[in-house]
Amino acid sequence: MRLPKMAPSAMDCVRDRDHARDVLTAYYYPEIRHDCDPRVYPDREVRIGCGVHLVVSAETGTIISIGDHAPAPVGAASPVLTPVRRPKRRTHGGAGTRVPTSIPELIERVRQVVGKDAVERTSNHYVVRVPGASPIGIAANVGDWRSIRNSVRTLRHYGIDVTRDV
Repeated sequence: MRLPKMAPSAMDCVRDRDHARDVLTAYYYPEIRHDCDPRVYPDREVRIGCGVHLVVSAETGTIISIGDHAPAPVGAASPVLTPVRRPKRRTHGGAGTRVPTSIPELIERVRQVVGKDAVERTSNHYVVRVPGASPIGIAANVGDWRSIRNSVRTLRHYGIDVTRDV
């Protein structure tokens, strides 16, 4: 086996003769070999073997860095497979929310600010009529979680603030 080129910082990482043999084995006969992230390091690859982690230039074959590699113990929790905690969905507003979280709550707040007669129901929408402004439509059935926030933003544009002070 021929000794590969090494960056000076990589040469400083070789501890002794046995470690140098492990580095050569990982370089020429890696157990795992893959490319680095092409968006960050398009010309580098990783070689792992004999407890050694090498970063190698794919173009020149120069060892850029050397590190120790210890495989994860069997049964260790994988960061990819751990369950994701999802927040509980609020249906009628909750403590700490400034924006209404349901259409009935939004309509109730609009009626408190503008008046009961300013809101009327059509088949699929609520229509808010404000003097000096175009009718404002609010969807009666929310198809997306952003719909209520978009409606609040539209109402605020016309001077109707339905957010609550927390």
